[in-house]
Amino acid sequence: MRALSVVLTLGLSTSLLAQQPFAPKPPVDQLAWMVGEWEGPAWNQRGPERHTLRQTERVEIQSGGMTLAVRGRGFEKMADGSEKVTFEAFAMIFRERDGKIALRAFSMEGQYIDPTIVMKPDGLIWSFADPRIGHIRYTTTHTPADEWHEIGEWSRDGATWTQFMEMTLKRR
Repeated sequence: MRALSVVLTLGLSTSLLAQQPFAPKPPVDQLAWMVGEWEGPAWNQRGPERHTLRQTERVEIQSGGMTLAVRGRGFEKMADGSEKVTFEAFAMIFRERDGKIALRAFSMEGQYIDPTIVMKPDGLIWSFADPRIGHIRYTTTHTPADEWHEIGEWSRDGATWTQFMEMTLKRR
Protein backbone atom coordinates (compact mmCIF):
# COMPACT_ATOMS: atom_id res chain seq x y z
CA MET A 1 0.00 0.00 0.00
CA ARG A 2 2.83 2.37 0.87
CA ALA A 3 4.47 1.71 -2.53
CA LEU A 4 1.18 2.54 -4.27
CA SER A 5 0.99 5.85 -2.37
CA VAL A 6 4.51 6.74 -3.45
CA VAL A 7 3.78 5.85 -7.08
CA LEU A 8 0.53 7.86 -7.08
CA THR A 9 2.23 10.84 -5.43
CA LEU A 10 5.13 10.81 -7.89
CA GLY A 11 2.77 10.37 -10.84
CA LEU A 12 0.56 13.23 -9.69
CA SER A 13 3.58 15.49 -9.05
CA THR A 14 4.99 14.75 -12.49
CA SER A 15 1.61 15.38 -14.07
CA LEU A 16 1.26 18.74 -12.32
CA LEU A 17 4.78 19.77 -13.31
CA ALA A 18 4.08 18.91 -16.93
CA GLN A 19 1.10 21.28 -16.86
CA GLN A 20 3.11 24.27 -15.65
CA PRO A 21 2.57 27.13 -18.16
CA PHE A 22 6.03 28.60 -17.56
CA ALA A 23 8.34 27.87 -20.48
CA PRO A 24 10.72 30.83 -20.62
CA LYS A 25 12.43 31.87 -23.82
CA PRO A 26 16.20 31.96 -23.33
CA PRO A 27 17.73 35.45 -23.11
CA VAL A 28 20.45 34.17 -25.41
CA ASP A 29 18.10 34.82 -28.33
CA GLN A 30 18.38 38.60 -27.94
CA LEU A 31 21.88 38.74 -26.51
CA ALA A 32 23.65 35.95 -28.42
CA TRP A 33 26.14 38.49 -29.77
CA MET A 34 27.61 38.83 -26.25
CA VAL A 35 28.72 35.19 -26.00
CA GLY A 36 32.49 34.84 -26.19
CA GLU A 37 35.62 36.46 -24.87
CA TRP A 38 36.18 40.19 -25.30
CA GLU A 39 39.06 42.55 -24.61
CA GLY A 40 39.89 46.20 -25.15
CA PRO A 41 40.63 49.61 -23.69
CA ALA A 42 38.49 51.17 -21.00
CA TRP A 43 38.57 54.07 -18.62
CA ASN A 44 36.68 55.03 -15.49
CA GLN A 45 36.56 58.13 -13.36
CA ARG A 46 36.79 57.77 -9.59
CA GLY A 47 36.75 61.19 -8.03
CA PRO A 48 39.12 63.54 -9.86
CA GLU A 49 41.29 60.69 -11.20
CA ARG A 50 40.73 58.96 -14.54
CA HIS A 51 41.98 55.37 -14.64
CA THR A 52 42.93 53.60 -17.87
CA LEU A 53 42.29 49.86 -17.97
CA ARG A 54 42.56 46.80 -20.13
CA GLN A 55 39.04 45.41 -19.81
CA THR A 56 38.01 41.79 -20.42
CA GLU A 57 34.54 40.31 -20.53
CA ARG A 58 33.78 36.60 -20.74
CA VAL A 59 30.19 35.64 -21.51
CA GLU A 60 29.03 32.02 -21.40
CA ILE A 61 25.71 30.31 -21.91
CA GLN A 62 24.67 28.48 -18.73
CA SER A 63 21.73 26.41 -17.47
CA GLY A 64 20.85 24.93 -20.84
CA GLY A 65 20.60 28.34 -22.49
CA MET A 66 18.47 29.91 -19.78
CA THR A 67 21.16 32.22 -18.41
CA LEU A 68 24.19 34.15 -19.54
CA ALA A 69 27.09 34.33 -17.11
CA VAL A 70 29.14 37.53 -17.54
CA ARG A 71 32.55 37.99 -15.91
CA GLY A 72 34.18 41.39 -16.27
CA ARG A 73 37.70 42.27 -15.17
CA GLY A 74 39.64 45.51 -15.46
CA PHE A 75 43.43 45.46 -15.33
CA GLU A 76 45.30 48.65 -14.47
CA LYS A 77 48.98 49.05 -15.33
CA MET A 78 51.12 49.74 -12.27
CA ALA A 79 54.25 51.93 -12.12
CA ASP A 80 56.49 48.84 -12.26
CA GLY A 81 54.82 47.66 -15.50
CA SER A 82 52.78 44.89 -13.88
CA GLU A 83 48.98 44.75 -14.07
CA LYS A 84 46.62 44.71 -11.14
CA VAL A 85 42.91 43.78 -11.20
CA THR A 86 41.17 46.96 -10.05
CA PHE A 87 37.70 46.05 -11.30
CA GLU A 88 35.95 42.71 -11.12
CA ALA A 89 32.27 41.92 -11.43
CA PHE A 90 30.05 38.96 -12.20
CA ALA A 91 26.51 39.02 -13.53
CA MET A 92 23.78 36.59 -14.50
CA ILE A 93 21.32 37.57 -17.22
CA PHE A 94 18.10 35.58 -17.32
CA ARG A 95 14.43 35.75 -18.24
CA GLU A 96 11.93 36.10 -15.40
CA ARG A 97 8.54 34.35 -15.27
CA ASP A 98 6.84 37.44 -16.67
CA GLY A 99 9.09 37.24 -19.76
CA LYS A 100 11.28 40.26 -18.94
CA ILE A 101 15.05 40.06 -19.14
CA ALA A 102 16.64 40.42 -15.70
CA LEU A 103 20.19 40.91 -14.50
CA ARG A 104 21.82 40.43 -11.12
CA ALA A 105 25.32 41.88 -10.87
CA PHE A 106 27.86 41.25 -8.11
CA SER A 107 30.85 43.49 -7.34
CA MET A 108 34.25 42.58 -5.94
CA GLU A 109 33.25 44.49 -2.81
CA GLY A 110 30.57 41.86 -2.08
CA GLN A 111 27.57 43.95 -3.09
CA TYR A 112 24.92 43.15 -5.68
CA ILE A 113 22.27 44.99 -7.66
CA ASP A 114 19.16 44.02 -9.57
CA PRO A 115 18.97 46.80 -12.17
CA THR A 116 16.14 47.67 -14.50
CA ILE A 117 16.77 46.39 -18.05
CA VAL A 118 15.61 48.04 -21.28
CA MET A 119 16.34 46.02 -24.40
CA LYS A 120 17.45 47.83 -27.58
CA PRO A 121 17.75 46.35 -31.08
CA ASP A 122 21.55 46.58 -30.78
CA GLY A 123 22.05 46.00 -27.04
CA LEU A 124 20.60 47.01 -23.70
CA ILE A 125 20.46 49.73 -21.08
CA TRP A 126 20.65 48.73 -17.45
CA SER A 127 20.15 51.19 -14.63
CA PHE A 128 19.61 51.43 -10.90
CA ALA A 129 19.27 53.93 -8.07
CA ASP A 130 22.35 54.62 -5.98
CA PRO A 131 21.66 56.31 -2.63
CA ARG A 132 25.06 58.04 -2.71
CA ILE A 133 24.71 59.85 -6.04
CA GLY A 134 21.24 59.27 -7.53
CA HIS A 135 20.93 57.22 -10.71
CA ILE A 136 23.46 55.07 -12.59
CA ARG A 137 22.96 53.68 -16.08
CA TYR A 138 25.04 51.63 -18.47
CA THR A 139 24.34 51.62 -22.20
CA THR A 140 25.72 48.52 -23.91
CA THR A 141 25.79 48.48 -27.72
CA HIS A 142 26.84 45.86 -30.26
CA THR A 143 28.35 47.89 -33.08
CA PRO A 144 28.24 46.99 -36.80
CA ALA A 145 32.01 46.32 -36.51
CA ASP A 146 31.24 43.50 -33.99
CA GLU A 147 32.47 45.56 -31.04
CA TRP A 148 31.04 45.72 -27.53
CA HIS A 149 30.78 49.41 -26.68
CA GLU A 150 29.57 50.48 -23.25
CA ILE A 151 29.32 53.76 -21.40
CA GLY A 152 28.45 54.36 -17.76
CA GLU A 153 26.78 57.55 -16.59
CA TRP A 154 25.42 58.96 -13.34
CA SER A 155 22.79 61.58 -12.62
CA ARG A 156 21.52 63.24 -9.46
CA ASP A 157 18.22 64.31 -11.02
CA GLY A 158 17.63 61.71 -13.78
CA ALA A 159 17.83 64.43 -16.43
CA THR A 160 21.46 65.61 -16.55
CA TRP A 161 23.96 62.77 -17.06
CA THR A 162 27.73 62.69 -16.50
CA GLN A 163 29.84 59.97 -18.09
CA PHE A 164 32.21 58.13 -15.73
CA MET A 165 33.17 55.04 -17.73
CA GLU A 166 33.66 53.82 -21.31
CA MET A 167 34.93 50.63 -22.93
CA THR A 168 35.25 49.37 -26.49
CA LEU A 169 35.95 45.66 -26.70
CA LYS A 170 36.74 43.29 -29.56
CA ARG A 171 36.38 39.51 -29.64
CA ARG A 172 39.52 37.60 -28.74
